[in-house]
Amino acid sequence: MKFVRFGAAGQEKPGVIDANGRVRDLSGHITDISGETLASAAFKALRELDIDTLPDAGSADELRLGPCVTGMNKIICCGLNEKSHAEEMNVRMHKEPSVFFKPLSALSGPYDPIVYPKVGQQLDWEAELAIVVGTECKYVDPSEARSKMAGFCVFNDLTDRYWQIERGMGQALAGKWFDTFAPVGPWLVTPDEVGDPSALQIRTWVNDRKVQDFPSSDYIFDADRILAHCSQFFTLYPGDIIAMGSGPGNGIYLGQYLNPGDTIRVEIEGLGQQKNLVVAEQ
Repeated sequence: MKFVRFGAAGQEKPGVIDANGRVRDLSGHITDISGETLASAAFKALRELDIDTLPDAGSADELRLGPCVTGMNKIICCGLNEKSHAEEMNVRMHKEPSVFFKPLSALSGPYDPIVYPKVGQQLDWEAELAIVVGTECKYVDPSEARSKMAGFCVFNDLTDRYWQIERGMGQALAGKWFDTFAPVGPWLVTPDEVGDPSALQIRTWVNDRKVQDFPSSDYIFDADRILAHCSQFFTLYPGDIIAMGSGPGNGIYLGQYLNPGDTIRVEIEGLGQQKNLVVAEQ
């Protein structure tokens, strides 16, 4: 199933995409696509619904879609977890996943504007596959990790390279923190529909120029290993997002950064496409 949250910011309703690309309203069955509901019996019962009998909210192309999940405890990101990107960075591949966090205030919808901060200087993109945790868990074995996932979604780990690198504040710090720097969605796609998360193509376009095109099979640590690794250090809660890292083709290596007026698209096959306009902070 492909779950969405639709409506005005802060007033989103839960929905599911039908075979014709229309949003079917789930408000009569759950209150939201959130950490609280993902682990509920009501959410699990959605699998038995006849989607075509649900209220038709309209075409997904004509509705505002919010982040495909809300009410999470944390946004977890993995750095340098893709072979070609690690080579591009001229760094040795890590023996264990490298993990950092983004604030929840960075969360943004898949079609919402990306706000270029007043102090921003070098805004870069990082298309990534993301896991959405479906159940509270800790000390998970990789062989059991898939059962702890609610699904997968598209994630863009936007970064200001000036604050990340030139100011010497470190990868996990200020360059990652800005508002709207974590667009999520459009869909939360359940594992059964995704199939093999290591067999997906991840692509990015800036102003219709393709800048990233890499397979999820190039991840050094796959989805099962990443979730299991994170669970060794902190409890994972339903709704938590784990972004798995980006591939080659970032702006820092192309000599091109995002500016107000630019449009960026990020797509993962089977998980949908984001499209965001960069706007100057007012």
